[in-house]
This record gives sequence, C-alpha cells and structure tokens, in this order.
Amino acid sequence: MLISLSELRGWTARNDRPHAISDLLFDLETRRVVYATVGLCGSKSADALVAASMLRDPDPANGTLTMDLGDEDLARAPRWEGDQSELDAMLLAMPPLVVGPFGGTYAPLAMAAMAKDTSDAPQEDPRAEAARERFERLSSWLGKPVFASDGEVGIVADLLHAFDDNRLDWLVVDNDRFFHHRRRVVPFSAISHRAPEETGGHVVLTMSQAEVERAPQVADMELGD
Repeated sequence: MLISLSELRGWTARNDRPHAISDLLFDLETRRVVYATVGLCGSKSADALVAASMLRDPDPANGTLTMDLGDEDLARAPRWEGDQSELDAMLLAMPPLVVGPFGGTYAPLAMAAMAKDTSDAPQEDPRAEAARERFERLSSWLGKPVFASDGEVGIVADLLHAFDDNRLDWLVVDNDRFFHHRRRVVPFSAISHRAPEETGGHVVLTMSQAEVERAPQVADMELGD
C-alpha cells in the first residue's frame, strides 16, 4: 500500500483510545520510517516517540493506524514537551546501540550509568538515541527547495511510503507555480544530496529539469491501494 506521509502525519494511532500522529522520523540511508511522534492523552504539550514497527493496519479512508502499545507502555515511551528544538536535543543525546523494547534502540551502558547517578540533575532519556544526522523529520522536509542537476524545480510537497515494505519510494515535487501548477513524482532513489537544516535543508536530484517535467503526476499514482 502506497501512503502519503504528509497525510499520515494527520492520522490517528489507535489502541483503546485515539492518539494524534504529529510527525514521522525516517532513516535517509535505509529509506525506512523509524518512529512516529504521537500525542499523549491528557497532555496538550507532550508527545511520545513510538517505533514504526508498533503501527499496523493503515486505513486511509478513516485516517487511522492500529498501535500495538497500551496506554501504560505509551506512558513509558520517550517523550518531550515544548518545541521541535527539544526533540532535536533529545535525539542527538545518545548514539543508537541496541534494539529496545519499542522496536527502537537504547544505550545499555548509558542506562547503567544513569541508574547509578543519584544526583538531582535532569537526565536525558536513554531510549531516545537517534542522532540528528541519521534520522530525518518529515516536517523538516516539507516545503524545502528541490534542485535538479541543472537548476531549481520546486519544493518538497510529500514523500510516498510503501507501507507494507516500510520503504520510501517516491518524492513529490511541487513546481510552486500559480499558473501551470504541477506536482511531479520522482524516485526517492534519485536524491543525491540533502543539505543540513542550517544551510537551508534543500534537496538535490540526479535528474535534469526536463526529466522532472516528464515524471508522472501525483494523480497518476495509486495511493491507498
């Protein structure tokens, strides 16, 4: 099933109750979605980091996924409050070492050290271990400039995800024009470079402008099938 990640970002993850999905994190190298950020019931400001392996049975018609975590497990998942910079700091805190209980990773040596630390100083959550250089946020891609090998072609409008295989297959490029507006779909494998956020976060393709113009449009794709 091919799913629009920009739409999935507004879906609901359900266990016994609905939890809003606010963002998605993926590994650019492997093209796999790794985590979803999920709202916690009873909190207007806190989100939890849930492994993508805990989400199944997408229902595009109703905008829902089944989440294989109860509320007690979800309450123990890595979380943060506040703006995206806090999430960046949490993800940057620890390098991934071992597969953990949520299908994610944790640093056992760091956890042991923290268990021995009796100070009152705030501690980072050792399960939130993805370095910023490895995991990308969907929200940080949308709207960023896209360059072909011979010039700018538009902005990132969406990423299309083969859910059953957990693989990012397509990049949707909006030509950002009022007249002759088009949203073209190019292979995700055509991305040759993604600039760091501090230098603009633009995306560079191996394709030429003419090749992008000949690419299929979003309407030609069978989303949700």
